[in-house]
Amino acid sequence: MSKLSHKCFIALSLSSFVFSPTAYLTAKEKSSEVTTIEVVSDEKITETSRFTNLTPTYPMPLIREGSRQIESAARTTFLGRPGFFSEGGDPRTGFTSMDLPAPLRYGTSVVPHTTQLVRGYKPAKKNTSKDSITSTSPYNRAGKLYILQEANARYYGTCSASLIGRGLVLTASHCLFSYGESPKYSGESSVLPYKVYFVPSASSKTSNVTLAGTGATGPYGSWEVNGYSFPTCYVKGNCTGGWTSNDIALIRLKKRRGAKPLPWQNGISYFGYGWNNYGFVRNKLFSNIKSNQVTQLGYPGGIGDSSSNYGGAMVRTDALAREYTRTNEWGSMQSPGASGGPAIVNFGKQPTVKSQAHVGSKSSANILVGTLSYGYHDGTAAKVFKPHKLGASIFGKNANFPLSKYKDNTGKNWGGGNIGALMRAACGKGYGNWKASGYCRSAS
Repeated sequence: MSKLSHKCFIALSLSSFVFSPTAYLTAKEKSSEVTTIEVVSDEKITETSRFTNLTPTYPMPLIREGSRQIESAARTTFLGRPGFFSEGGDPRTGFTSMDLPAPLRYGTSVVPHTTQLVRGYKPAKKNTSKDSITSTSPYNRAGKLYILQEANARYYGTCSASLIGRGLVLTASHCLFSYGESPKYSGESSVLPYKVYFVPSASSKTSNVTLAGTGATGPYGSWEVNGYSFPTCYVKGNCTGGWTSNDIALIRLKKRRGAKPLPWQNGISYFGYGWNNYGFVRNKLFSNIKSNQVTQLGYPGGIGDSSSNYGGAMVRTDALAREYTRTNEWGSMQSPGASGGPAIVNFGKQPTVKSQAHVGSKSSANILVGTLSYGYHDGTAAKVFKPHKLGASIFGKNANFPLSKYKDNTGKNWGGGNIGALMRAACGKGYGNWKASGYCRSAS
């Protein structure tokens, strides 16, 4: 792989032609952007890359209950106007709404939530997408990752993930890399997993054996991954605020043969995304601290739809999330394996509303605001997940990604903070340019 290093940015394109995005940065961006993003994409990672056994951090980093919280300061450092890109279509301006669930359960941290299988008690009366659940939109935008760290590894690691473009998937960095695994990383030595697969709406039919058979696993089959966009501060271990501040990464799906190469052509749309804690508001529940109702989807390894299918069934959590300095936390029974799964505001299909009802002031649907990063355990050697509390990096401005807008050379704004920088690096004109090949949020 050829490479070109810049003080502010490193990028490699599809054909390994290397260009400099620095020419498209404003003077403000050049002086304030302090973190490098690595974009690697090829139809197959080159054979000259040196794969090493870089096992990701334990599938969901766990923190002992009662220890100091990841973030304790109440005042947010994610300043700027909240914004988002709408789901499954052209970006537009708007906000999301907030609602409060009736709590079903809680753990020793006494943070209420609902955590249940995404499944009815009996089979659907009609076997159609309209009458089923996980294979219906918007559930089918979430799925399961299988990660093989090296060619001779004995097993796949698993995580969760979700579609954020036509062939673009969002997950947690720790599903792919270990924080600080390569302190001197410069782009020439590979830190990438040997092979990764994404399975939308994964089910009990999904297994390591069936992954390569695209029609044999889950309702849509699987897609192999052949592109990555990630913060290099994560693999270097020098993100300001530590590993929880930028635990996010983008992966690109390899096009399958035939008329339906990407999830988009198979009837699967993608989530919108927000930044600067879009939709979070201050209310009496948390005094002056911002909070929001979120829905979390994932494939936790400790939960199943049967004793023979732990980790193989989609699980949904609804809870009130509160904001810390660099992370959000909420109640959830989900466990390792759910890492990288989406945290969404206004999840579901929007209803039609007439005059007697009111849609609210922040009503846009299905907006990603985080990917699951860590959870708390009970402090015992067994690390039992009793506290029922999870956390995720905030999508938005921070010390490493300080800009309110990350624009490509056409002037298109891909968003603010870490999520905007990653999306621009992967999809932006003059950067990764994956949008031109139909992987991002429109066909061209």
